[in-house]
Amino acid sequence: MATDFSLPCVSFRNLLGPTQGATDKATVQYAVCHVSAVVNLPENLNVRAFLGERKYSGVHSKILESLQETPDDFVVLNGGLTVVASKVDFDNKSGVIRVKNPSIINGSQTRGVIADFLADLSPGESTTAQVQVELIETDSLDLVRSVAVSRNVQTMVKSLSILGRMGLLDDLEKAFKASYPEMNVRKSESDPAGPKWVDAATLVQMVTCILPSEVLGDKFPRSKPYSAKQTCEYLFKDAMESRDSNQESARLVRAYLDLCGPAFELFQYWGANKSFRKYKSTGNGVIS
Repeated sequence: MATDFSLPCVSFRNLLGPTQGATDKATVQYAVCHVSAVVNLPENLNVRAFLGERKYSGVHSKILESLQETPDDFVVLNGGLTVVASKVDFDNKSGVIRVKNPSIINGSQTRGVIADFLADLSPGESTTAQVQVELIETDSLDLVRSVAVSRNVQTMVKSLSILGRMGLLDDLEKAFKASYPEMNVRKSESDPAGPKWVDAATLVQMVTCILPSEVLGDKFPRSKPYSAKQTCEYLFKDAMESRDSNQESARLVRAYLDLCGPAFELFQYWGANKSFRKYKSTGNGVIS
């Protein structure tokens, strides 16, 4: 059944298209909308629906923080939504985009947090926050599926480089080299990988696994920390950024710096154990 949706927008422009391939064609258009306009967009073709408030991660919290504290900057701080539709028409007079069979294929987490944020506003309260919307018009289901998968691929190395560029890995590198002067810490995807290199994000993950509950508090889910690598990164990043103003964060940072050497040593010991080898996938400290 065809679904029609009206999307009021602040600005709209055509970015690309139509482009013609062997079997597929697509037109890419771009809009900026008030956040309230995207709340009811369908997401049936997205590979990941909104996780919900009870499963908020560091990513969700950062989105919410941006909406609450810097709403005017939200449109540039957030990557926005990617929406596919079989038809996209813009009415310049009304400023409304009419889309047929739309579905969010990337940005369900953003849309979900926006919905929670708006629901929590007091009666009569409003927000100036706007959000970017990329609209891909196509009739090709194969193209839609390909875009949905590719837009949801998450690369951990990129988040590692962000931490490195922010200078948040420098102290970790110095502390680690105090125990392993012959080793190097990989702080960017452009750094080499090899037996003399350890991935900084993996090092953070190793330390998180052995941190006592008294230090972690309620900030980290104790179950399966190796499967929550990005959560470890967010925990470390938040602690580093607030260590000068927050005593708890300062204590957590001190634990990361003091234990990075022993954590790596413990990992090497486990890696040499036959019963543990099936969990070790590469030579640069990556666990699978």
